Amino acid sequence: MVKHVIKQRGTQLKERKFSSKTTESFTIEYTLQEALEVFLRAKVAEDVRQRTLGEYVRHIRYLTEYLSVYQPTFKHVSDLTPSLIRDYITFSKNKRAYAGDEQREKTTTLSVNTINIRLRTLRTMCKFWFEEGITRDNPMKNIKNLKQDAEEEVKGFSDEEVTMILNYFNEGNYLLC
Repeated sequence: MVKHVIKQRGTQLKERKFSSKTTESFTIEYTLQEALEVFLRAKVAEDVRQRTLGEYVRHIRYLTEYLSVYQPTFKHVSDLTPSLIRDYITFSKNKRAYAGDEQREKTTTLSVNTINIRLRTLRTMCKFWFEEGITRDNPMKNIKNLKQDAEEEVKGFSDEEVTMILNYFNEGNYLLC
């Protein structure tokens, strides 16, 4: 079975055959940017908020910056592999969070929460690309979020303490206009 995909701008047609398990072939190789555009068009059709769309673009920009420096042979979204994504996670764990920003340079690395947000975004995109036939596999299928250290819950005020705080203020100390 041949899957016909509409050619996106600037993409060269290339026939690609996969393992003997599948007879499916792809006629297009999407760059990461082209796959992102397809994803964003689908999300616009689903009426996703502009801010969410902006976050998708921003998170892919972080991945693209990593790939351009540390994986220069990366060309197409189908080249994403679990191993490459794990390398990106390791890089993110050691990356200076605000490198180049003198005001915020004191923060040393990205938080586990920030990395997990980026992973959730990438997981959503990879699942979409797989289901749309843009990629043969979902490289995020077995990638889990990072574990966070349990944070001690902040103890709130008791009812008696709230009453005591509210009663502490003496209206007689203030000049009424």
